[in-house]
Amino acid sequence: MTSTIEALLFAVGSEGLSLEELTNILEKDVDTVLKSIDELNEKYSSKNSGIDLKILGNRYKLTTKESEKEYLKKF
Repeated sequence: MTSTIEALLFAVGSEGLSLEELTNILEKDVDTVLKSIDELNEKYSSKNSGIDLKILGNRYKLTTKESEKEYLKKF
């Protein structure tokens, strides 16, 4: 389910998704979804990833790590 959450968050972009939206889309309970979100967050916590999983307001979003912003400005 972790890869599905990742795909959903990537697809919705800057809008992100709320926990309620994720549980409805995935048809899973809150605890199960939160466990997968934690696993995804661990994946992105690695120094080898340029992506972060953030909670902004009540929405989960994939964002670029601050350490990569310098390069994105050139893009």
